[in-house]
Amino acid sequence: MSNISIVVRRSSDQLRQRLERKSAFLKKLPFRYSWSDCGGAGKMLEFIPDRSADSASRETLVKTLASVLTGFITADLPAHLLRDLLRFHYFYFGREERREILSRARRRFEGGALYRRPGFYRSSIERYLRANLCGSPVHLNIEGFYNFRMYSLQRELRQALDDAVDVLVAEREYREFMRLLKYFLHLQQPKIELIHLSVDLQGRLQIMDRCFKRIDPLEWEELRAADFDELSDYEDIFVSMLVSLAPRRIMLHRSVISRYPRVTKSLRSIFESRLITCKNCAYCHRGEIHLVGDDSERRPGTP
Repeated sequence: MSNISIVVRRSSDQLRQRLERKSAFLKKLPFRYSWSDCGGAGKMLEFIPDRSADSASRETLVKTLASVLTGFITADLPAHLLRDLLRFHYFYFGREERREILSRARRRFEGGALYRRPGFYRSSIERYLRANLCGSPVHLNIEGFYNFRMYSLQRELRQALDDAVDVLVAEREYREFMRLLKYFLHLQQPKIELIHLSVDLQGRLQIMDRCFKRIDPLEWEELRAADFDELSDYEDIFVSMLVSLAPRRIMLHRSVISRYPRVTKSLRSIFESRLITCKNCAYCHRGEIHLVGDDSERRPGTP
């Protein structure tokens, strides 16, 4: 019966802790295990069979190790693996941005389909450990195994990292967009004293003057309803149009706050003290402002 040795370069303490949680069970198996230092290569965990060890006990050990190593690779190693990928592909980000990217990527990876199916990885490790079940000693370098055999895990980690970067870049561009709109607003003289912003029967944003007469923004902006391809585009363009109108005050009615939280956040950031929040005014109370709660199939800007 041959030995099983496992080399781990990083997070060896976490692997040791995972083994300790299984120590009561492992002591019942006819295998002795010990740790040794491999210098720059990390730590080596070795399982040595007793004379009483047979194929059944070896199979039990393989299944136990596969379970422990799966948890270690998918829960403890990703922090290091994601950092490696970030350093190689996105080295140009600053320290704070890298920290934020890693945090988001870890959350995205843990929400992925393969992370929720540990058996997918466990079976791969079991097959490798069984390869020499009755032959020469089995040697498993965990990070080498990840690099050359766990392609699905590599894809999951890279996708999680790319998604996190995309979100960070989009948020940075959005903040810059808001900053420019705010700057542009401060350069303009107010063109109208007061406008009311609410939601119409179709769930679209609508602008009204101080007498609650509807203003069609498409009449004073060269835009068509077809230009609103995405919800985010619709909201950003609408906010831009409000900035170009440069009202001295905006009354934000409650239907907008519920239906369009992103618009509400943008308006508060740009208009600041110019924005007035409706406190269940008489107009809203009469029920003339309707909130459409489930209208996901309707494209913004269309009837």
